[in-house]
Amino acid sequence: MNATHTPEDNRLRIGAIVILIPFALLTALAIATDGSNGFANAITHNWLAFQIWLDLVIAMVFWAAWVIRDAKSQNLNPWGWVITSFIFGAFVPLIYTLVYRRWPATPASDSVGDNAQGRRILGALMFLALAAVTVMGLVVDGTDVPGVITHSWSNTQIWVDLVIVILLWMPWMVSDARANQRNPWGWVVAALLVGSFSPLLYLMIYGRWPASHPNS
Repeated sequence: MNATHTPEDNRLRIGAIVILIPFALLTALAIATDGSNGFANAITHNWLAFQIWLDLVIAMVFWAAWVIRDAKSQNLNPWGWVITSFIFGAFVPLIYTLVYRRWPATPASDSVGDNAQGRRILGALMFLALAAVTVMGLVVDGTDVPGVITHSWSNTQIWVDLVIVILLWMPWMVSDARANQRNPWGWVVAALLVGSFSPLLYLMIYGRWPASHPNS
């Protein structure tokens, strides 16, 4: 691993710290207020709450796909990072960024590559699962998503977790779209509005996700 770091590397570390501290405080507040079962109760509060959690899991899959390739490129074992990311959420990618000064934003200009069809199928399966839960939530629970987010501090923490993970890999989608002469901003706005539906559609159409490019 290269011991020298650019100003951009150092900015990544500072950015990770700036996000990590208030996120840790929010998590501590959620645990202190809602108790040890707070997150389990938050996820199972209703279908919309479960949908937000599933959205987070899918968003984490996108980050995990990138970190597997990135860690291997630096002769690191990725599986500890992957496993703990599905337990502790955004804390893990933030710590990875803090330690190694890397995130899924390296510009991509390579072709779709091998197994693009397999990636599209995986994206379609995750899309259908998320869509099914979303429809169930809207039918059973209505459209009061803000009410679900603010139902408890644990619900708020899960939603913030989702936002952080999306923001971590969103620059990859911008750089990838630009490298392939596409306008990225529709995808960015969609990701902010509908979460993982946006990268899943991008994956299904173009066969690309954060592990589809060579690392810098």
